[in-house]
Amino acid sequence: MQKFFRLFPILLMVSILLSGCQASTDADASDSTQAKETTSGTSLCLAAVKSADNNLYGYIDAKGTYVIEPEYAAAGDFDDNGLALVKENDSFLYGFINEKGEYAIEPQFVDAVEFSDNGLAIAQDSKSKLVGYIDESGSYVIKPQFNWAGDFSDNGLAPVVDSKTELIGYIDKTGEYIIKPQFADARYFAANGLALVLDAETELYGFIDMTGKYIIEAEFTGALDFADNGLALVMDPETGLVGFIDESGSFVIEPQFANANSFDDNGWALAQDPESQLIGYINESGAYEIKPMFANANNFDKNGWALAQDKESELIGFIDDTGKYVIEAQYANASSFKNGSALVQDPDTGLYGYIDETGAYLIDPQFADASFFAIFNSSL
Repeated sequence: MQKFFRLFPILLMVSILLSGCQASTDADASDSTQAKETTSGTSLCLAAVKSADNNLYGYIDAKGTYVIEPEYAAAGDFDDNGLALVKENDSFLYGFINEKGEYAIEPQFVDAVEFSDNGLAIAQDSKSKLVGYIDESGSYVIKPQFNWAGDFSDNGLAPVVDSKTELIGYIDKTGEYIIKPQFADARYFAANGLALVLDAETELYGFIDMTGKYIIEAEFTGALDFADNGLALVMDPETGLVGFIDESGSFVIEPQFANANSFDDNGWALAQDPESQLIGYINESGAYEIKPMFANANNFDKNGWALAQDKESELIGFIDDTGKYVIEAQYANASSFKNGSALVQDPDTGLYGYIDETGAYLIDPQFADASFFAIFNSSL
């Protein structure tokens, strides 16, 4: 299936990131966030990591100690429901475990994703190889019948690939088509009620409403979803440059960038200069707030910092909203900060560890892969 117009190479590691907790050192072990009593019970803090010894995944606490031994071929973060998606190393089938490492849903799926806020997870049946939706008991709520399926948007619709036509339509939570399969690719509905789709005949991008009607005709060679500020990135088919349109389809920022991404909550968007190929940050008028100077970069996080790749060394550090490095570019890979800690990859060993906002290691690099710490309430 054709993929959507991709903006920048992703700096972050492939592990799925959830809300985090700060890793703790031995000195503050008595105050560790590994387990805390809350008004709703005991809150646990675990992270999925890949052992450098056996290349299998397990789960560590905030001190870096294994709570669930590395025994899985793949592992995701724990959801709020206390379940984590794992891939069994023997059968290579997916199931879900609890915080004790016990299977709550036995390995039985060829593929699966974590549970969404609506309590459903997408899973691929091992027999038919078709995709459906399961509940937290592992039972199918929408039977396997699609070649691919996506999460439900707030309007109750989800994009799916029809197994007969191999085109994409939208279903409701009963599995019935609300918008018949007709698109070569399709995205989720944005807050403004518009969804980005790829027209099967013209292979151009446009935006539809909940009835499947084009509100903005398919005329762009690339596009991204509408952001909360009502602007969407699109690629001009004549120049190959990107700009931003409003909900009427009119350009608010003329096509002038080699690449860009959607506007973030701070009102800035990443943009790539077509001449230097360097990346900076623009405001909603299209003017640069931080001039193009990075080989790569990410959006700003809640702590006011962003990941940025130095154009000379190609290493990654953290910048503030002036473009100045607050943690020097020194990592081969890194994640955003969550509650005071971030994942980083040592460029010499290739191993991952966790740092605090001073750049000091909380957990030394020792893992072949890792995800961020997830906080969830214990159900046991």
